Amino acid sequence: PCILYRDMGALGRVLRDEVSGKIDQIIIDDPDEFENIESFTERFYPDKPDVSLYEGVTPVFEYFGIEDEIRKALERKVWLKSGAYLVIDQTEALTVIDVNTGKFTTAPDMRHTVLAANKEAAEEIARQLRLRAIGGIIVVDFVDMESENDKHELLQHFQKFLSHDRLK
Repeated sequence: PCILYRDMGALGRVLRDEVSGKIDQIIIDDPDEFENIESFTERFYPDKPDVSLYEGVTPVFEYFGIEDEIRKALERKVWLKSGAYLVIDQTEALTVIDVNTGKFTTAPDMRHTVLAANKEAAEEIARQLRLRAIGGIIVVDFVDMESENDKHELLQHFQKFLSHDRLK
């Protein structure tokens, strides 16, 4: 039988919108949906991702740490690995993201510290925009930089990470 995106509801929309050559594995914990996804991906994706049925005792989202990621994605303050952090404030029409160096001081001087913190923040901001499905007007307040070369480098770095998103 032919399984269409619309017949699979939200799961079908996720397969349509998210499965691409970049996805190499799909893990599902529902045996009925497992069969649907398996036959669907075989039919519509030449580079079919591996489809696995998760049968563990621990809930699948908990097992893979997805619950923590969801919790972190919804927090106002987002800590970066370096000790810098973002503060994300959303309204209906506007999102403001403030970048702070926080505890990050490992670069050799303040100029390099600020550039490194801003570049790390740019990567995380691109990720947060996708995770939170943020659109509309977005204002990012990076840590101030004096060097025009550093500003240009940061802008190119940010554009590189934003280019991975299907939405503009």
